[in-house]
Order: sequence, then structure tokens, then C-alpha cells
Amino acid sequence: MRKFILLAAVAAMGLSASFDARAEEAAVKKTSYVAVVDNLELMNESNAAKSLNEEFKKSRDVIQEIIEKKEKELRNAEQDLEVSRTTLSAEDYEEKRAEFVKQFQEAKSELRKQMIVKEKAFKTAESKLQQEIINIVTEISEKRGYDVVVPRSAVVIMASSADITEDVMKLLNERVKKIDIVKKK
Repeated sequence: MRKFILLAAVAAMGLSASFDARAEEAAVKKTSYVAVVDNLELMNESNAAKSLNEEFKKSRDVIQEIIEKKEKELRNAEQDLEVSRTTLSAEDYEEKRAEFVKQFQEAKSELRKQMIVKEKAFKTAESKLQQEIINIVTEISEKRGYDVVVPRSAVVIMASSADITEDVMKLLNERVKKIDIVKKK
């Protein structure tokens, strides 16, 4: 009988060890690997982002120059209109004034349209850059076995080893030097 009890105890310990090993293996399989990426840094500090922002600034500056030139032309036209006020009849003056207001509104509308077109083109280029970032993050996460990649802005505390921003930045700078702003016609 004693042999039987001893044999039963050994069998129970073996089953217990086997169960513990399976439970540990199941726990390992359930572990998720998480990485963090600072998307804001990538969208501001990558070579492509800097190039994109610089190009947008240049185009905005060109439009600003056009605005200033048009404003000067309109101020001169308004001054000429005021000077001619004394020589024109009330009807002619009102007609010229109405024409001036119409030109002013058209110029304002045209410049607004140009800015909207530029902003849409910039947003499209920004979206292309964001897609490149997503592609690189996906590639890195698949290669390293990450189950989840979260934005840095959503994380309060993390191990520095979880941050893959530097690796993403390196690949992004190698692959994407510049994204052009292309206006839609």
C-alpha cells in the first residue's frame, strides 16, 4: 500500500509539473509585445517632413508677395478713384467705385482659392508622408514581432527599449528624402 501511495504522489507531481509547464507556455503565447513610436517627431523632424514644410513655407511666401502686390495696386486704384471724385459726376464716381469693389472682391476670392488649393496639396503630401511612416512601422513591427504599436502621445510610462522612433526615423530618412507638394488642377 505504501508503494501505491508513493507512486501516486510521484504521478501527481509529474502531472503538476506538466500542468505548470503548459500554463507557463500558454502565458508566453499570450504575451504581447508593444512598441511605441513618436509620430509627431517623425512628422516634424524627418528629412521629408522638413522638406515638405520648407516647400509649403516658400509657396505661402509667394502667395503673400502676390497679396501684398495686389493690395498695393488696389490702394493705388482707390487713391486714383478718390482723386477723380472731384472731377466725376456722382453717377460716374459710384460706377467706378462699384467696379473697384468688384475687383477687390474678385482678387480676395482668387487669393483665397489659391491658399485653399495649396493647403489641400500640402495635406495630401502630408498624408503621403504619414503613409510612408505607417509602412515602415508595419515593416519593423513584423520583423521584430510586435503585436501592437502605439503613438508616444498615448503613453504615460514606458521602457526606452519600447521606443522604435529612432529606427523608424533612420529608415524614413533613407527611403524618403522629399515629398513634393503637387497642386491639383
